[in-house]
Amino acid sequence: MPNSGRRRRTARASGRRGSFRGRPSTAGRPRLLTLPPPLLLITASLEGAILFARPGFALVAGTSVFLAGAAPEGVDQGRARFARYARVAARQWPDLEATVRAFRPAHFVWKSPGDVPVGTATAQQLAFVGDFAAGRCTAADFAVGWLDARRRSQRRGERVRGPLETHLDHVFSLLEDYSIDERFKGPDDLSGDELKNAVIGLLREAE
Repeated sequence: MPNSGRRRRTARASGRRGSFRGRPSTAGRPRLLTLPPPLLLITASLEGAILFARPGFALVAGTSVFLAGAAPEGVDQGRARFARYARVAARQWPDLEATVRAFRPAHFVWKSPGDVPVGTATAQQLAFVGDFAAGRCTAADFAVGWLDARRRSQRRGERVRGPLETHLDHVFSLLEDYSIDERFKGPDDLSGDELKNAVIGLLREAE
């Protein structure tokens, strides 16, 4: 299934996010949650589906809006969590490993700037930091561009850990104290020069 997220794997991918496509159940018929797999749940809007192919996991697929609710941490992070779940449950469900191989994360975890591939949203975040520190863009342009790249990184499921995650979190914290629109600048907000000096300091610490 294209764009499948592996939140499909936990029992919490339940029928609450979808509706059973068929005639409504009536008294005397099996309740939805007692039906054995294979079982397919499809939302009324047809934007998402959950397939319980066999015991142990479920597969989730749908539009980006649906997956944002089904796997708010991102598809890649959901797939990574499923891989950990599969290792824990390997004795009970040994065939889960085949599913893990079929749905690997699209992105690896990046721990340093040198690990980040060119063309990714994370690489664009790092480029904005360098450009701002070198005086190639204004504070407002840096804030707008960096935050936009951060949102795209999250939507794409790009994952960072370790020193790189700490570095980007610090940049985000600085931008929380900076007002892009001067009309809404508070007395404690950073000025453009203060923001630039702080970013340069982060770069020196990361060296």
